[in-house]
Amino acid sequence: GEALGAIRARVLAELIQDQLQYHDDRERQCRCAAHSFALWGEALFFSVLVLIGAKLALLMFFAADGLTIALGLFAVIFPALAAGLVGFRSYAELQALAEQSHHMIDRLARAKQRIERLAFDRPLVSQALSARVFEVAIAMLQDIDGWARLFRVKIVEAA
Repeated sequence: GEALGAIRARVLAELIQDQLQYHDDRERQCRCAAHSFALWGEALFFSVLVLIGAKLALLMFFAADGLTIALGLFAVIFPALAAGLVGFRSYAELQALAEQSHHMIDRLARAKQRIERLAFDRPLVSQALSARVFEVAIAMLQDIDGWARLFRVKIVEAA
């Protein structure tokens, strides 16, 4: 029982908790990055409307000068930047990565609960513990397979 308890503690601390922390960090980073790209893209598109309105107002009341030319230049540059941010957000698959990590967090949390509930006074508990660790290994391999598929699709898209 003590040996299995030590193994369980190591599995929980060194495998499952580390993976939970990794996926929690990745999900948070991907969601934050996706939100930032969307926010900056929308802000840049809105600023284009403001710039165009300001330029039209200046042209209606004053002759073309350096300020109206600068406003026109910014009205051309900002949409390109905004489109680039939206494109980068889409190409980076940030939402897909965040969802993948969210799914892994759920699977790992359930595995952690099942491992914690194992009673070491029951017969064949070592097989049950190894089966739970095997489930975690399979989940991690499926996560790697998901990454591989995502990057394979990106290679095909680039071609």
